Amino acid sequence: LKRMQVWVAVNEADIGKIHPGLPVTFTVDAFPGETFRGEVGKVRLNASMTQNVVTYTVEIVTDNSSGLLLPYLTANVQFELDRRTNVLMVSNAALRWKPSAEQVAPEARETLEKLAGRKGKPEGGSVSSSKTGAGSAATTNRTALWIPEGNYVKPIRVQQGLSDGTYTEVQGEGLEEGMHVVTGIQTQTNNQDVATNPFTPKFPPRGGAARPK
Repeated sequence: LKRMQVWVAVNEADIGKIHPGLPVTFTVDAFPGETFRGEVGKVRLNASMTQNVVTYTVEIVTDNSSGLLLPYLTANVQFELDRRTNVLMVSNAALRWKPSAEQVAPEARETLEKLAGRKGKPEGGSVSSSKTGAGSAATTNRTALWIPEGNYVKPIRVQQGLSDGTYTEVQGEGLEEGMHVVTGIQTQTNNQDVATNPFTPKFPPRGGAARPK
């Protein structure tokens, strides 16, 4: 089969964003290292309800000239709802993280008070650049990224854009590609009485291995 259809069940809350011609990427469990591309062919109007959840069947049309795709394979599908080019992206963990008052540079603590109520959890990261950034949804939220400055952190106010669920487009005065931002703090667990910067990256002990998160 040179062309094949993939049937996808889409929740009623998301179906309004789906239309014919929308670009799609997907993977199948049989070929985990392979990414396939296609586009929305048709949205079927005969909805179904399972456990009070209404879904619509969306037909994806894809090229199968390679012959890799077989009937009844399970596909994991991502719809490309919008696209940005030449944007800065940051880990979503950095946008969620909120420092305590004593971690913030004294002159920046007023900003922390204005941002009170936002929650998140730490680890270190960096701002990255994307020539072509595709996302699942656009937002206009304003928040702050926290960058290390000695033993403190200070904020950079940013506006969020598209997100793919892992990284989010950000805009803001003072942002630069490669800038280090705080997404978390790793505490000292041994008994060494040595003063350390809590925002300095920690390395695994000799003989161990760092595992990506």
